[in-house]
This record gives sequence, C-alpha cells and structure tokens, in this order.
Amino acid sequence: MLILEYCKTNNIKCLPIKLDIINDKKVYLNYNDYGNRSKFSDGHNNFNISNFKKLSLQQCFDFCEKYKNETKWFGIDCSEIQQLDIDDTTGQYWNSMLCKKFDGLPYFLSATKKMPHYFIKTEWTNGKQNNNAMKFDDGSICEHDILYGNAWSFAKNDTQVINANASYLFNNWNIENTASCSSSSYDEDEHIPNDCVITNSINEEIVNLIGLKYLDNYDTWTKIVWAMRNENYSEEFAREISMKSKKYDEKVFMKLWQREHKDDSKLVKQGTLNYYAKLSNLKGYELIYVRKHLSNLDVFDEGLLKDYFISVNGDSIVAVKKKKNYFVYFGNHWV
Repeated sequence: MLILEYCKTNNIKCLPIKLDIINDKKVYLNYNDYGNRSKFSDGHNNFNISNFKKLSLQQCFDFCEKYKNETKWFGIDCSEIQQLDIDDTTGQYWNSMLCKKFDGLPYFLSATKKMPHYFIKTEWTNGKQNNNAMKFDDGSICEHDILYGNAWSFAKNDTQVINANASYLFNNWNIENTASCSSSSYDEDEHIPNDCVITNSINEEIVNLIGLKYLDNYDTWTKIVWAMRNENYSEEFAREISMKSKKYDEKVFMKLWQREHKDDSKLVKQGTLNYYAKLSNLKGYELIYVRKHLSNLDVFDEGLLKDYFISVNGDSIVAVKKKKNYFVYFGNHWV
C-alpha cells in the first residue's frame, strides 16, 4: 500500500512538502535559504509542522491532491500515531531479536538510510521520557527515535507501507532495558513554551526570541513586522509571531503587511530583529549563533569571522559613504 493511501486509511495527517536530498541528508526547503524553490507554483509557501494543528484531516489530503505533481515528498504527522524510527548503522538490526519483536507492525523504509519507520500507537510514549536505551542482544545500543507529539517524518510519494493491514497498537515494551522515548523533535506538553513558534531557519529562531512586550507594543511590533517583510520572511511566519500577542488583530496585521513601502519602513531589516531578540533574550541569541552557526563550520577564516561579526553586531554599525571609517556604538558612545 502506498504511503498516502495508508495515511488516508488510518486518518493520519500528511502534507506535501518541498524537500531535497543534500549530501545524503533530507533538507527541508525554507524561503529564507531557498527562496522561490521552497514555494509551490501558485505561490503557496512550503508547509511546515505547525500546519497540522491548523488544518483538518480533509484539508491536508486536499493539499496532497492539489500539489501531487509538484513534489514527491510528504510530511507525516506523528501526534496521533507515533513512529519508531530505527537509525542503526551497524548492520545488526535486521537479524536481531529487536527486529523480530517489531516485525508485526506496519512500517516503511526511510528514503536515505533504508531503515524502518514503524507506525506505533502506545500510551507509554505519550509525552513521557525514559533514560533507558533500546539494546541489541549483546548489550550495544540500537540507535533510534520515537517520533511523537510535535514531530513529523518524511516519505516519498512512491513509498510502500509493509504490513499495511497490521495493527499499529503496541504495548510490549520491556521498560527496564529495551525502550527509550527519545523524540528527535518536541513533545508539546513538555518542551514547547506556549509562545513558541516552530521554525525552520536560524533567522526565524532569532525572531522567535522576541519578547511579548515588544509584540504587544504597537510601535515596536510595527517595526518587527516591517523588518520581516523587508527580509522576505513569509507572511505566515510573520502572522504566527504576531499572534503570540493577545492584542493580535488579523485586519490590522494584513493592513500593515500589505501597506505600500515607505522610506521609514525600508530602514528596518534583520538588524532590527536582532536588536529586539537580544533585548529579549541575549543568552539565547548568542547561543543560536555560536551553537548552530559557528559550530557547524568545518573551516574558519577571516571572511567567516567578518560574516559572524556583522550578523551579531550589524545593527550597531554605521557605514559612512565615501569614507573608509566605520563607527560602532559601544558603552553609550560611537567609537
């Protein structure tokens, strides 16, 4: 049975997504990094995990039908029926007792590792964490994730579900030493603050740090929305950020978003967003760049140092036309 048919049969939400394989890894295409490649032909933004909460089951399937010729990838919701994602790279799994333990469950093979994603429904994984690790007979750890809560998985449209007619109900856990609930995403009840928006890029994570007091204040909120528009953030993301505020008004948002660009609105860009993010959560802001930007670099040189400096401090720099000097605001003085 094909994956879409299986999802329809079992009332599992799925959505068409723009995704690519880069260096043998699945890469979700977001607008900030991939521009129009991330959009569908009618201009619709790429779907993300937060859309599952907003769309009904039928709406999800309608979008799958609408865009079936534009992408071969689906994102599959794991909030109702979880997935046991086997990540073993040692070659032990297929001949192990663990494999026999789960062989009655419906599953599909991942696109890159060709390892099973088991559809599984068990109350034990519903929002709970356990420090035990799933192990092979020799005691070595079987790498895996249990995707649940605010998690999703990816599959191609021609993916076959094996044991499609089997039950996904499962409670045969040996909780003492063979089960680990280690979701690779977020559990809604335990990890995601109420004012958090699920993001797909470093810049979006930065905007996500901006505190409610700046979103509640009309003047600062206006600058934040203008900056997101000027930097080509999606309307959907800007709306989700704005909706953190209890003062949110859809008509006011749309009027501001669609307002004709004026000189004052063009001046606010990523530096403005960085500024309010740092005011709101300086430690979080610094961690985003150090942990997710610099730590991923295999090579570091003067040019990368320049890029990092501008990304962190660009809103404090003033360039003077036809001059070789630049000024930095430091200690309440321009130096």
